[in-house]
Amino acid sequence: TRDGDKFVEGFFCDIFVLGVESWRHLPSVDVLARLARSGLEPYSGEKNKGFGYSALRDAYFVLLYDGCAGGDGTDTVADGAALPEAAWGDRLDKDDEDGAALAAACELLAEARRFTEEAAVASREAAFAAVEDGG
Repeated sequence: TRDGDKFVEGFFCDIFVLGVESWRHLPSVDVLARLARSGLEPYSGEKNKGFGYSALRDAYFVLLYDGCAGGDGTDTVADGAALPEAAWGDRLDKDDEDGAALAAACELLAEARRFTEEAAVASREAAFAAVEDGG
């Protein structure tokens, strides 16, 4: 669920597509970690209420920066040369009177980027350490 409680036992995601609208449904990047790892965990519940292991054994993230390019353009933000941020005066929707919702959505995308980059570095370092240790 939105609060991180289990909705379907054994549920996992292999591909995450995140954009400014994700802010409405995703309370924090902590939920992403649980969903990304859940495809690696065994499922022992009723077969009609869950899934088994992920066939991909990896998680892929697609970050859509539309609305969070600031003045730099989405290519610059996607390349990592600029942070995802709302341009002054931009709004998420008609209910976002002061632009605060779009700013929060862009911050969530920035957090998601940091999360995925840190996870990728940690995974690579663990793999190199395992090779060096002979494992």
